[in-house]
Amino acid sequence: MPSARTYVKAISAGAALCVGGPALVWYVTPTEEEIFKKYNPELQKRALAQRKQREEEFESFVGHLKDASKSDKPSEFCNPMQ
Repeated sequence: MPSARTYVKAISAGAALCVGGPALVWYVTPTEEEIFKKYNPELQKRALAQRKQREEEFESFVGHLKDASKSDKPSEFCNPMQ
């Protein structure tokens, strides 16, 4: 039978992995602004010019998804891209 010290070490290691792993990922993942700043100036201009269009397309897509979610039809027949 393992001692209490073994259980404490195992629980501590598990807690460190469960908390430390996601915290590390959160820490090293760049924000959208940091990624945008790494673009060359030409790509930044193009991204800014197309931003409004992409936002409108996304809003349209979300609207189609909301309509499809209210429908009783199976999801195979509610293609939001049509």
